[in-house]
Amino acid sequence: MSWKRACWIGFAGLFFTAAAQGQIFFAGTQEVGLGGMVDFESTDGTRADLDASYGIYVADYFQVGAECTLKRSGNEKIYGLGITAEYDFDLGIVLFPYVGGHVQVISYDTNGENGGAGVLGVKAGAMVFVAESVALFAELDGDWATSSIYAKDNGTTDLDARIEFGLRYFF
Repeated sequence: MSWKRACWIGFAGLFFTAAAQGQIFFAGTQEVGLGGMVDFESTDGTRADLDASYGIYVADYFQVGAECTLKRSGNEKIYGLGITAEYDFDLGIVLFPYVGGHVQVISYDTNGENGGAGVLGVKAGAMVFVAESVALFAELDGDWATSSIYAKDNGTTDLDARIEFGLRYFF
């Protein structure tokens, strides 16, 4: 069997297990997540973002939690801690879309300037379960900071947009 055929069979199998996975988003379920991205061609050298999160579903499909963030590149070091909220949609298919947001307090050192700032962020994404309580996710994130803290070609900016990927474990 070719690897392409095996991938398609595996992907098709995910559609049959999707309905059973939606029950995991009920109140009381907890989640631990790890995600991020690496950009080898950023304007400031290689940039790596890492996010770790913990959340609990306080109502069916609605989660609140905490997250910590680390962003590093040539001239950019950002560390953050904040709260997050997310709403998950169960459409009865393999993908579970979600929308959410966060508020963070961060410490930064960008292009020789350092200090603290607040960050307000939004996200939209989707996850797919690869095991009973393990999901892979992809999301589009957008952040607005109270100071110009993100490195760019000719200085800094207060806006950041990126695509992140990661893993979530539910218990």
